[in-house]
Amino acid sequence: MYEDTDPVGAARLRSIEDNAAKIERVCILQDQRGKKLGALMMKEMEKHAISNNMKKLKLHAQSYAIPFYEKLGYTVTSPEFMDAGIPHRAMEKMI
Repeated sequence: MYEDTDPVGAARLRSIEDNAAKIERVCILQDQRGKKLGALMMKEMEKHAISNNMKKLKLHAQSYAIPFYEKLGYTVTSPEFMDAGIPHRAMEKMI
């Protein structure tokens, strides 16, 4: 994600199984947070997934970020687990 020519955020979307994709590495530069850029980036990835016939999106959310993803319609699907020393939970959304 860019503001003019300056990068302000990034994420990865990859196909993982029939009709499902995984969103990974969602990040927004700290000084750009609070501008709803993360939600905008997520919606654009959802549009891309839909245009590629995906029916489900999955992600591993850092536990502190779960409310952000819940506001976007994602549901927690796992107990908490550690990834790189950070607590996470799996989430998914039908699209």
